[in-house]
Amino acid sequence: MVKRLKLVYCKCGRVGRHERNSNTMRFRYPVDKVHVPNAERIWTISDAWDYAAKVCLHMSQKMMKFPPPPHLDEDIATSLYEHFRSVVPTYTDNEIAQFESFHRHIIQTKILASKNDIRDRQAPGEQEKQQEDEIKQQPDYDTLSFETKDKHIHTPVPADTGKVTRSSLAFLYGAIVCTVISRQSYDEASVFESSSQEEQRTVVKAICTEFQLLYVDERMRKHWIDWYQIMLDCLPKGIGIGAARAKHAIKLDDGEIVKLSRKQIQKKKAKMEVLAQQVNTYLPLFEELFKRYGQHIKSHHLRAASFVIDFLKAQLSIYDQSRIYRYASVIHANGDKCPVSPYESLREVGSD
Repeated sequence: MVKRLKLVYCKCGRVGRHERNSNTMRFRYPVDKVHVPNAERIWTISDAWDYAAKVCLHMSQKMMKFPPPPHLDEDIATSLYEHFRSVVPTYTDNEIAQFESFHRHIIQTKILASKNDIRDRQAPGEQEKQQEDEIKQQPDYDTLSFETKDKHIHTPVPADTGKVTRSSLAFLYGAIVCTVISRQSYDEASVFESSSQEEQRTVVKAICTEFQLLYVDERMRKHWIDWYQIMLDCLPKGIGIGAARAKHAIKLDDGEIVKLSRKQIQKKKAKMEVLAQQVNTYLPLFEELFKRYGQHIKSHHLRAASFVIDFLKAQLSIYDQSRIYRYASVIHANGDKCPVSPYESLREVGSD
């Protein structure tokens, strides 16, 4: 007997099939790649803070894969600690130093154990080849995934790749803070609690927008800041699209010059306009909510103690994670899909 799918009213005004699915994501930090959820599929405040935590873990790995210069590393770390400590009760500079020492040792131990595990699984001939490759003066390519020796030809990594930097530890600190907020139950007094789905969606967008701006991936051709500069250059008062293509061209290792196409720039323009609107709308809201949340936690000794206890638990569990992500869509007759909240019931109109 063929299962009949339910038809529901979609928020777009059309009728379609309601489809639900889920995906379990497991990873071991720092040796496994951190999979960052799609921000457009985040519907709850708890999931939004989980998204923030995953962005921070991803960036922590990136700060090890591509260690920044010492002065920049220090600036990034100082800024991150200042930001996230605003919601953590009584975390002193001495405690930050202890945090860094503790987690630097754990990270180095886990990376070394992963490398040894890979080496133990290799045949003798493969081990000799890997040792020869490590002796070569030229840097390896894109081997961040500490659990794999697969190479990519896109982004050359520096000789000190894998170094546990202060910025990587500061991002880890931020990931733990975001994890605690995600896991905490929200009572009526919490500043992140909202009275309606619309208000909750606004808070979710504010959180996701804040951390989308932190997210950087070496697979990206341009960072969002670079794209903004390109868009400014393409304005009538700028240098023009032709000159902008030449100005922002990329030189590959073999000397080839690669320019963005006019089509790529035009396609990105609409997305950057949306991002600009989100930044203007949601960043001030996030800053206000984050400030109020810190005051909320620190204003009561039991809330402060609960946060510290949760932080101590999360800083160990963050190394081995498993989380179920739920998704839902309404599929229309022409094949279009409208993402909807998996936690929301849609009015049923029939079945096909």
